[in-house]
Amino acid sequence: MRTAYNFAISDWFHAPEVHRIEWREGSIWVQASDNILVAKVVIQVRDEQGRVLEKGEGIRQAEDWWEYVPNASGTTITVEAWDLAGNVTKSTLENR
Repeated sequence: MRTAYNFAISDWFHAPEVHRIEWREGSIWVQASDNILVAKVVIQVRDEQGRVLEKGEGIRQAEDWWEYVPNASGTTITVEAWDLAGNVTKSTLENR
């Protein structure tokens, strides 16, 4: 029997996964999944020296995709996918 407690425990032991990071027509798209739910996706745009030019949360789109429209143009995108239990997975896309 699957109870709320069982779901919470399984989420605690399973971090989200970032499958893809893509640039599409001026937007950053992130595909991320979790065994329960991806709670938020945070995107950082960085310059060549690694300085953060901007940071913000993606907007959930269809299925496991999140979209973020940046104002700054950098060379590196760092993504953090968070689940309800507070687990975080980081992934980076270099040199767009």
